[in-house]
Amino acid sequence: MVVSYKSVYTIFVRIYKSIIQDSEKGMTQEQINRLGETYFTTKEKGTGLGMTVSFSIIRGMNGSINETSDPQKGTCFSIKLPLYQKIGELNPNATYKGKISNKIKGISSLPIT
Repeated sequence: MVVSYKSVYTIFVRIYKSIIQDSEKGMTQEQINRLGETYFTTKEKGTGLGMTVSFSIIRGMNGSINETSDPQKGTCFSIKLPLYQKIGELNPNATYKGKISNKIKGISSLPIT
């Protein structure tokens, strides 16, 4: 997958995955279903904007967030974000697959999709 952003060519390299987990009070399925809803909070003094903003940022970066929770064991969030690299900065020691593998030196021949 090759993308263009302000005439700077980049290539999708890999996915960054982060897992955030706690062992506190988990959430019910109803609470999980409402995550990201504006002004929804499980906290006494919460604003209900934190998860809304977080979800928006992650999705704006073409990422994804998945959550699992057990009311007795805690909650786990798995966040995946795509990592991109400028074509001019490709690591010559790395192995690339797909459309880019034989075209690293022919930057102008790369399709923009």
